Formats: sequence, structure tokens, C-alpha cells
Amino acid sequence: MDLSLAIIGTREPDLFQIDLAQEVAWTLSTQLGVRIRTGGADGIDYLAMMGTHPGMLDVFLPWGSYNRGKIPSLAACTVYDPKHHPLWTESVTKYHPNPAALSRGPFALHARNYGIVDGATACLALPGRDGGGGTGQGIRICRGIGTPIGVHSKGTLTVQSAQDVMQKLIAFYSDKQKAILAAA
Repeated sequence: MDLSLAIIGTREPDLFQIDLAQEVAWTLSTQLGVRIRTGGADGIDYLAMMGTHPGMLDVFLPWGSYNRGKIPSLAACTVYDPKHHPLWTESVTKYHPNPAALSRGPFALHARNYGIVDGATACLALPGRDGGGGTGQGIRICRGIGTPIGVHSKGTLTVQSAQDVMQKLIAFYSDKQKAILAAA
């Protein structure tokens, strides 16, 4: 069983969110072998991709050409296809506050959020102050499907709280690894 962390967040992070996204991705992927899952967007997604050890990154895309030039070459990419991802499609109707207002592109962006968080061991959400947009959709999906999630909005982190988040994630994944080894 692969352990993984979904990292989702704002396209305009503050300095604490920037540091946390990169440090969490690097530490968990290099020291604990945790796969990092993200959506390939600018901001937090990009920072998570850049912080992840090569070969430990899963990127979920709304369409094939989405930010392709920014995605590391060793990343495993999954592209949303309504024919092959019906749960992703259903998630927009189930969790988005106004799915009827979404055109094709935004619909696909919100659908791929399901791919990012479904199957993740946990999720780190670093949204903007309002907690909306695609990150808000990811948060709603996590809560709906029972994925453990930590939400740290723009402007709420301090040096100490960011360090606390990091230590809690390290402890969480260390405990998961011990449980897997004990069961083997």
C-alpha cells in the first residue's frame, strides 16, 4: 500500500504556505517515501511539484495540455476523461455549490480535484483567505469522502504553526508506515 498526501491550494499563496508546501512535499517524499498528489495548477500545486522527490509525484490534470510545461518529467500524470472517471464527474454535481454555472473548462478543473484527493492517505489544503475556488471544492470532497484533511488558510500560519503542521504530518505518516510493517 502506497502512502500518499494530496496537496491542494491557492494560486496566490503567502510566504508560510509557500514554505510549507515545498517542505512537506520534500520531507515526506524523500524521508518517508510518501507519494505526493496534486493538480498541476500554479501556486501551491506548482510548489508541491517542485518540492517533491522525482518519481514520487502524481499529477491530476483537467485536460492533457494543462500546464504541461511546468510538470516534472518523472511525474505520473492522470488526465480527466469523463468516460473513464465517472466519480470525478459526479463529484462536481455532488460537491460544487453551483455546478450548472460551470462551463466545460472549469467543470473539468473541479472534476480533477476528485482525482487528486480520492485514494490519498490524507490531504493538506492551503487555500486563500476565502477558502473557495478549486481548493474549496477539494476540501468539500475530502470531507465528503472521509479523507483526513488539514486546512491552513492564507494569513493564518506562523513560523511555529507551520513547524507544528510539519511535525504532525511526519508523525502521522510514520505511524502509518509502522502499522503497515506490523501487518506484514
